[in-house]
Amino acid sequence: MLASAGPIFIDRDFLNAPQSNTWYVSSQANALSNSDIFPSANDLAVNVNNNIDADPVCLGGAGFYYGFDHDSGSQVDLLNVLLHELGHGLGFLSLVNDAGDFSFPDNTPDTFSRNMFDLTTDKNWADMSNAERQASSTNDPELVWTGEYSKAGSRAILKSDTVVNVLEPLDIAGSYSTGLAGFGPPLPPGGLVGEVVLVDDGVGVTSDGCEPAYLNANDLVGRIALIDRGSCFFTEKVKNAQDAGAIAVLIANNTSSPALITMSGSDPAISIPSV
Repeated sequence: MLASAGPIFIDRDFLNAPQSNTWYVSSQANALSNSDIFPSANDLAVNVNNNIDADPVCLGGAGFYYGFDHDSGSQVDLLNVLLHELGHGLGFLSLVNDAGDFSFPDNTPDTFSRNMFDLTTDKNWADMSNAERQASSTNDPELVWTGEYSKAGSRAILKSDTVVNVLEPLDIAGSYSTGLAGFGPPLPPGGLVGEVVLVDDGVGVTSDGCEPAYLNANDLVGRIALIDRGSCFFTEKVKNAQDAGAIAVLIANNTSSPALITMSGSDPAISIPSV
C-alpha cells in the first residue's frame, strides 16, 4: 500500500445542496454551501506508508521520489500518489459498503454513485438494489461514468467505436466492432458504404491479398476489398487492393483471438481507409 485518503465526514440536505437526499463528502458540502459545516474538524484523512523508504525489500528498495518535476526514474512519484489520493478525499469515491452488502449509509445514495451507470442493467447505482450494485462493481467494461463535465470533455480524448455494418446477406447482417489502421486516411466522418468483394490473388491462400496481381481485380473497382490476415504486411495488402481500384479494405482476422487488432505500418502511398 503506497497511500490512502478519504473523507472524514459526510453531509446531506445542507444549504445549496444540488440534490436532496444525497450524501456529499464534507469538502464538497463546504464548497457548495460556502461555509465550513464542520469547523472544528478536518475534512479528510491522508495516510502514507512510511515503510516505502525504510524497507529494502518493499518495491525493491527504490522508495519514494520527493521532487515536483515527476523525474522519478525507478522510484515511486509521491506527488502523483498524493494527487490521486487527494482526489478520493475530495469526493471522487463511492460511499457504498464494498466490504459488506454494498448498501449506502442510512440507505441514502451519494453524489458520486449517482453518476455511476451500468449499461447492462440500464440503471445508475442510486437506483439499484444492494445485490445489483455488487454485481455491477465488477461489470467491466459496462460500468461507466456519466458525469456531465466528464462526458463533455471525453469527446476531446476518446474516439467513438468504429463499426462495420453488414446489411446483407441476412445471415451475417449486424454491427461488428473493428480495429483501426496506423496508416492511410481515416474513414470519412459520415462513414463509407460499398459492396464487399473477397480478393483472389491466385497464389497459396488466395484471399490473403499478398500478390499484387489479383485475378478478380475488375470486380474490386469501386468496391470494398475483403482480405484475410497473414503472410505479408498489412500495408502490402491495402496497397495491392488500392492499386486494383478498391475504395477501402476490410482485414479479417485469421486467428480465434477475440481481441481487435490495431494495424501497424507505414506507407504514404496508401490513400484508402482500412479497418
